[in-house]
Amino acid sequence: MAVSKICCLGGLLAAFAAIVQPIPALAAPGSKTDKVATKTTSRPLGGKLDKAPSRTSYRPLVEKLEAARDAGKTDLVAALLRIVDVLVLNSDDASQEDQDYALPVLESAHALIGDFAGERRIIDRRAAIAAAREGPQSYAASIIAVDVADLLRREGRPAEGEAHLRRALAGSADPVITVSLQSALARYLDEAQHLGDAVDAYRTLLDLQVQQDGPDSDDVFQTVEALSWDLGQTGRHAEALALLNS
Repeated sequence: MAVSKICCLGGLLAAFAAIVQPIPALAAPGSKTDKVATKTTSRPLGGKLDKAPSRTSYRPLVEKLEAARDAGKTDLVAALLRIVDVLVLNSDDASQEDQDYALPVLESAHALIGDFAGERRIIDRRAAIAAAREGPQSYAASIIAVDVADLLRREGRPAEGEAHLRRALAGSADPVITVSLQSALARYLDEAQHLGDAVDAYRTLLDLQVQQDGPDSDDVFQTVEALSWDLGQTGRHAEALALLNS
C-alpha cells in the first residue's frame, strides 16, 4: 500500500506539536512508572508489535490556529499557517469532518493577515470539493461564491465581486439559495456604499422573503429595517417612513 501524503507529513506534525504543546514530566529512571512503561512497550500482548496503520489528524493544530485567529494574534497565525497549510492541503486521508472544519479556518486566517493569494488558494480548494460532492449549484457553492465576491472587494475589485455575485444569482434555480444570494448581494452593495443599487436589491429580497416566509418573519423584519435605513441615507425619507408603517 502506498504511503499517504499525510503519513509522510506525520513527522512534521509531531515535531510542531512538540513545540506548541507542553512536554509532560518524565518519570525518573528506575522508578516504578518507568519500569511499567518499559515492560509494556517492550513486551506487548502476544509478543509482537501491532503493525496497523496509524491515522494522523491535523485537527489539534487547526484548533490552535482558530484560537489564535479569534484572539487576533496575527504573528502566531502567520507562524501556524506555514505548518497547517502544508498539512491540510497535502493530506489525502484526512476525514471529511476534519477537512470541512479546517478549510474555513484556514481561509479566515489568511484573510486576517491580508494574504489574498493564500485565501484564494483555500477558496479554490473548497469550491472544488463542493462541486465534486454536491454539484456547482449547491448551497455550499453559493456560500463560496459570496466568499469570492468578498475577497474581490477587499482586493480593490468591487465591480468584479458584484458581477460574480450576480452571475451566481442568475444561475440559481433553488428558491432558498436564491434568497441567500440576493441577501448577500444587497449586503455587498451596502458595504460598497452603492446605496441606490442596494435599495433595489433589498426591495427584490423583500419580495422574495414575503413570498417564501410570509410578511411577519424575522428575516422580513430585518430586511425592512435595512431597506428603510438605506432609503433614509439616500434622502428618501417619505418612502422609508411608509415602509416602516406598512
